[in-house]
Amino acid sequence: MTTVERRRHPRVPTDLPLRLTFKDKTVETRIQDLSGSGIRFQAPAALPILSRVQIALELPDGSPGQPSSIAITGCFAGS
Repeated sequence: MTTVERRRHPRVPTDLPLRLTFKDKTVETRIQDLSGSGIRFQAPAALPILSRVQIALELPDGSPGQPSSIAITGCFAGS
């Protein structure tokens, strides 16, 4: 059976390190996939929906002059 992609922003599988901060606790984890509207990652414990989180990730080497890291503050939308 073929699965139809209904997402506006398709997910791209990846395996990148991620630093997650929630309620003044920081953990190192992994990104499972990325899209234009979100990041799926492995959390060490369940996060409440709409929790405020900070994430930081290092990007693979790219073009000269491009940023190599990103830091974002946002809300956890759920799995």
